[in-house]
Amino acid sequence: MKQQFDLKNAELSMVYNAVYDIPVVNSKINRGKFKLLTLIKKKVDEYQDDLDKILQKYALKDAEGNFLPGQNGKKYKMPEDTKEADEELKELQKETVTIVYGEYSNRIKDIVDFLDSYEGQLDGKTGEGIYTLLEAIEEGK
Repeated sequence: MKQQFDLKNAELSMVYNAVYDIPVVNSKINRGKFKLLTLIKKKVDEYQDDLDKILQKYALKDAEGNFLPGQNGKKYKMPEDTKEADEELKELQKETVTIVYGEYSNRIKDIVDFLDSYEGQLDGKTGEGIYTLLEAIEEGK
């Protein structure tokens, strides 16, 4: 068994949130849950850094070279024509990242087995995130 799985950058947050939202009462499974979340969070942070670099590349700056703040909660003000930036962002979202869990394989197996047989109610986003994770892990075997 490879002890790794692949996800697209665009799937990382959905999978992270889905695993986070599943209630767990067993401490052994909970340890596996948070080991898995830690591994996924590392990739989410890397994705966010890459996303920020792309946005900074195209963001508008004032005369001193400082980034202009965006509107409606956006970090940066972007030019009107964002075609190039949009293309780079789409490519970044499609990139595949590999999550290696070898040293935590027993804990990850605990949470994966739990999720695979989970009988609680799942809303759409949580269900999609869990499905995506389980499929990725199955393909990584």
